[in-house]
Amino acid sequence: MAKAKITNNVGTTFTTEDIIKGISEKSKATDTALSQKDVAHTINLLKEVVGEALSSGQKIQMTGFVTIEPSYRSSRKGNNVVTGEPMDIPESAVLNVKAGKGLKDVAKGYDKDILDALKNSK
Repeated sequence: MAKAKITNNVGTTFTTEDIIKGISEKSKATDTALSQKDVAHTINLLKEVVGEALSSGQKIQMTGFVTIEPSYRSSRKGNNVVTGEPMDIPESAVLNVKAGKGLKDVAKGYDKDILDALKNSK
């Protein structure tokens, strides 16, 4: 069986709208076809639930997909990029995002054309 040709979309953005359309289309091949409206509603609920969990300090772990963990960054000295003058950067909360095995395996499977395009896009 021949491998399908991969379209090179390096440099383009896959938006929430694209995700909604993609999930809706993929669901049509199953017993549980979902409308774009249903998928959009589900994604909005996902954003809400994840946001609430992160705002309470919880770590999000979607095995094989992504782990998102809130973390503390202490105050530090830095330089103003415009003036070059020293400045104090206040403490803050940040999110550490780590790709799961499933996403890492996707990246390992990029064909040579995609790898070349990624290398040349920098």
